[in-house]
Amino acid sequence: KAKRCGEYGWDVFNNEAQYRHYKKQVRRSADVGRVNAEPEHDAMSEAVAADPDPLAYGEAPPVSKERVQALVDDMHEGALRRAAWSRRRTFDETRDITYINKRNEVYNKKIERAFDPYTAEIRQNLERGTAL
Repeated sequence: KAKRCGEYGWDVFNNEAQYRHYKKQVRRSADVGRVNAEPEHDAMSEAVAADPDPLAYGEAPPVSKERVQALVDDMHEGALRRAAWSRRRTFDETRDITYINKRNEVYNKKIERAFDPYTAEIRQNLERGTAL
């Protein structure tokens, strides 16, 4: 965990992080029993590995239905994990509504952070009705 403390921003998507994610997926699949410890060797894969044809770009041996279903199950579990991970933001009822939709709310918050110290007096004058 101490190694990953230095990762921030776009550095989260570096090669080491992707490799850790891959290893975690393989470990999770092996725990469920979807992936064998050693890869299968059949006649088709040995023939492809022995003599690769440079003109056969994009052609691949057929994938078994069990492997496809395992991929679908894994993607579904990942979607469920991502959906459960987000947290609900609290709504402050005392705060003024200055937005018309979610995107505008985020934009207004950014503007407030940048310019609030400079516009506080103008806003107060507008609320009192004493603006020029």
